[in-house]
Amino acid sequence: MDDTEVSSFLSQRQEFELTETCILQEEEISRLKLNLNDLNKQIKQKKKEISKIHQRNSQKMSLVNELNSIIEETNSEIAKSNQSHLTEISSLKSSYSQAASSITDEFLQKERKTIKRNSKNSLIEKQKLEKMQEIVSNVLKEQEQLLEEHKVIEMSKYTDLAIQLRDKALKLKSKIAAAQEKLEATKENIKKKLNSTFNDISDRETLLETSILSFNDSINQTEIGYKGEINSLKHKHNEEIESLKQQIAQKTEFIENLRQKISMSVSSLTSVHQTFESLKSERDDLDSENTSLVLSFSKETIDGEIGKKQDIKSKILQGRKTIEKLKRDNDRLLNEVKRLDFLIYGRNGKYYSNEMDLSHRKPFVPVGIYAK
Repeated sequence: MDDTEVSSFLSQRQEFELTETCILQEEEISRLKLNLNDLNKQIKQKKKEISKIHQRNSQKMSLVNELNSIIEETNSEIAKSNQSHLTEISSLKSSYSQAASSITDEFLQKERKTIKRNSKNSLIEKQKLEKMQEIVSNVLKEQEQLLEEHKVIEMSKYTDLAIQLRDKALKLKSKIAAAQEKLEATKENIKKKLNSTFNDISDRETLLETSILSFNDSINQTEIGYKGEINSLKHKHNEEIESLKQQIAQKTEFIENLRQKISMSVSSLTSVHQTFESLKSERDDLDSENTSLVLSFSKETIDGEIGKKQDIKSKILQGRKTIEKLKRDNDRLLNEVKRLDFLIYGRNGKYYSNEMDLSHRKPFVPVGIYAK
């Protein structure tokens, strides 16, 4: 194998590597687009979940405010009713007392006048006065009893209203408790999912590190084996070329010996000419045989080397795809953890950041670099 064939082979190999690099870059762009679509879908889903949580919180706050307003309204109505009843009872008692006093004074005055006019009728008037006082006392008692009954009826109405408001408050409390329980269950599920995601990321990071180390070892071993095979092939080619040169030299020496023998042993010009023609034909056959042997050997060697190179490249490509897949899964899980961490813990989260952090990604490295 001469320098021209080696240069041609290296040029073909470089062209092949460039083609493979372009294909891999297109695949990388397609993968990044798909990853971006997945991230957008996840962001929309998380926004929907956050809006649902906000709605539940707003419903909870509205129920709490309604409950507090009902309690305040109930207390205010009870206080107003008590105050109004006390005022009304006091005014009625005062009016009845004034009426009784005025009636008593009126009868006493009449009694005094009657006693002055007629002392004989004083006993009768006194009895009438006592009877009148008894009637007034009974009227006052009846009025007080009616006021007490009215007060009991009004208090029973307000008691029923208070019971209804209390039942409504208890229902609202039960709804709030159910909403809080549902919210706590949602938070607990998110925390469990977050912990599971943390564990999954840790396992995937460990697997990724192990895969990268094994892949680097495989690349190094492949490069060492490839260089060794190239050196072995070069050494083998040199030995075979030297062997072919020795065979050609031996054939040439054999032809020269035959020529010398023919020139010394043949005396006739015709026989010499015929022998020379036959030897020339034999020499041509040997030359063509040697040439075909060299060409077939070179072609088989190049084909074998190209086949080995294709196997090595397929192994490298397969390993690179595995690493890219692991990196993609790791990035996706890490971004999901960051979002869930921000939803649960807010700005106090472990992975909080203002924007999605994608700076940890390593740049794309073509396979051709490892193949060289």
